[in-house]
Amino acid sequence: MSDEKTPASCKRNSGCPSIEQMLALNPGKTPISLLQEYGTRIGKTPVYDLLKAEGQAHQPNFTFRVTVGDISCTGQGPSKKAAKHKAAEAALKLLKGGNMMEVSADGISTQSEAKVSNSVQQAECNPVGALQELVVQKGWRLPEYTVTQESGPAHRKEFTMTCRVERFVEIGKNNGDPLLPSPPTFC
Repeated sequence: MSDEKTPASCKRNSGCPSIEQMLALNPGKTPISLLQEYGTRIGKTPVYDLLKAEGQAHQPNFTFRVTVGDISCTGQGPSKKAAKHKAAEAALKLLKGGNMMEVSADGISTQSEAKVSNSVQQAECNPVGALQELVVQKGWRLPEYTVTQESGPAHRKEFTMTCRVERFVEIGKNNGDPLLPSPPTFC
């Protein structure tokens, strides 16, 4: 048997430092750097994905997901950095506990992960939501929507709308297409 500490040979209960040992030895390190070190040691580098960026420009809210091997946790915060820290903290807690069932006790469950994934997919299919997330990410003012024309019977209204973002202006007509929302959506 070899005492080599290669990523492939680092398993739980081996000679490699555990999460508990890493936390005790490095109290001043951020959760992101601790998770990065741990992931490097086990050969599974953490991957951070931005799931949501919402809120107004002066009060944004970001949601990140971190994936380390088979473990996936989310975190929210007023900045990208804070959201990444929360996601890394959740992953460290999960790894420290070592039990996938403890995830829901920490408020991070597989079910909530699925809800986040579904909302991201809906945002990708929803151009208004996708634009909202984009302007928050870029730090721009929120889009301004204006109804420029309204026609058709009450049960099948057609709207022509103008969308203004910074210096960009786009005009769209729904033609009964549900992708271009009706004005009450913006109220």
